Amino acid sequence: MILWILSQKKKKNKKKKNVGSNIAKERRSAKKMEEEERYEPELMMDDMSDNDVMTLDSNLGNQTIANSHMRTIDSFILLQEFNGSFTLNSEFERTMGLSRQQIEDTIPADLSDLDNNIKLSVWVTILAVACLEVKFFDSKDEWKLISDKSLKFIKTHLNLDLALELINNAKNFIN
Repeated sequence: MILWILSQKKKKNKKKKNVGSNIAKERRSAKKMEEEERYEPELMMDDMSDNDVMTLDSNLGNQTIANSHMRTIDSFILLQEFNGSFTLNSEFERTMGLSRQQIEDTIPADLSDLDNNIKLSVWVTILAVACLEVKFFDSKDEWKLISDKSLKFIKTHLNLDLALELINNAKNFIN
């Protein structure tokens, strides 16, 4: 009888261990699946449609992915560089409705003290901020942080009063 009681206790303990280990396995499995989902990329290059176009701006060497369904504001915002500046390229010209020559010809005398490359970059960034304020006024909540970053770039080269004055003047060039 004692042996039978001991064998029953062993069976119960085995069942408890199995249940406990199964729960632990399920938890590990769920955690692993959760981690895999977290690191799964949202867009793979293979998933791109025929309407997605990859272009290379040969003047700048900048690679831009443009989607034919992308809104003008989205493609314009993507032109901003890491430092907050905008670069003069064909997409910028098209959005602005100005040619490269027109943009270069309108550089204000107030920027004459700057190096030529910096001068153009600052002017193009000023035009970009003006463009955001004029052409995309209704979408301000979408571009406000973009504009703030551009202003930080501009302020590294100009004082704030001059920067704001040039942005207001640049609105006259926006079509």
